Amino acid sequence: MLPLSYQHRGLLHALLGLAACHLGSSGIDTSQFNQTSALEHKLSAIQALSAFLIKEEMLGLNAMEEDITLAIVLLLVLHDICESGMSSHGTHLNGVTFLCARFVEQAAEPPSPFRMFLLAALAWLDVLRGFSGAEKLAYPPEVRRYILAANDFSLETLVGCPAEIFHRIGQVLSAGKDFLAGSLSDAEFQALLQESEQSLRDLDLDQEAYPTKDPEWKILAEAYRHSCILRILRFPDSFGLPCDDDRVVESVVAILDASAEIPRGSAFYKRLLFPLFLAGADASTPHQKHYVQLCIDEIKQSTGFRHQAMTGLLDKVWEERAAKTRGWVNVPWMEFVSLPVLRHFIS
Repeated sequence: MLPLSYQHRGLLHALLGLAACHLGSSGIDTSQFNQTSALEHKLSAIQALSAFLIKEEMLGLNAMEEDITLAIVLLLVLHDICESGMSSHGTHLNGVTFLCARFVEQAAEPPSPFRMFLLAALAWLDVLRGFSGAEKLAYPPEVRRYILAANDFSLETLVGCPAEIFHRIGQVLSAGKDFLAGSLSDAEFQALLQESEQSLRDLDLDQEAYPTKDPEWKILAEAYRHSCILRILRFPDSFGLPCDDDRVVESVVAILDASAEIPRGSAFYKRLLFPLFLAGADASTPHQKHYVQLCIDEIKQSTGFRHQAMTGLLDKVWEERAAKTRGWVNVPWMEFVSLPVLRHFIS
């Protein structure tokens, strides 16, 4: 990012905007001047992105301009996450879907490590959206398959999730999107869910390849394995299975045990954030919830990202589960982030 930012002002603005936002969220500089600076840089980056997309439509972009476009999108989404804990500009991810898909389709030689990093990061953010609602998944299966085939550890190094697990949950979410749209039958979807869950359970993590010999990679893989199992268990009806079901409890405990195996001072620890969130959303006992809060607070402190939306979402789920005001068998966290109108439309 840093060397390329010297090649284009738009990327430099995106980078400076994220840096200023992080200075504020980490408490280093909470001045009004810094907040204004973050906003100004962000708006300049958005304008640069718009100019790139217009140029692509009219004249096309060269390879470096494509990389800059993808990099600006990634930094804008990270800026949103740093600012509020969630991205209000998911349209940026959608806006470059065609670029990622076209590159994968036309790639005749291995991409640069930087291009692979960008593809992996954007595809991962897209899958994260799919966790909250399969209908939000935008990137085609070919992109996730390309990342799996590349076998360059971009995804593993970035988030700690093995590409094989990432690819498998991508298949499930893609099928979930088709199921919600009515293009996949209930029987076909149920068969895929069962096969996917079993394949994740049978995956031999000792035989997986990891970026280095550090044992923490396998622990992270175990956490992400059970994170994906938890999401699979919530299909096709996220309200149907209570969080005290044995299969749910097993995966929650596995994620919490994994987090206990990685020292809090380790650089690997922050990669547990998403598994910890999923474990917390399905936690069935007070001590599990308390432990999740302690772990997430540690990650917030070490990274300077406040993740307000994540914390607020867990609070809403736990409050609703305790109050039982709606009489639900399960209180799915997805209920609080998906758009009811959209969910009704696609069902």
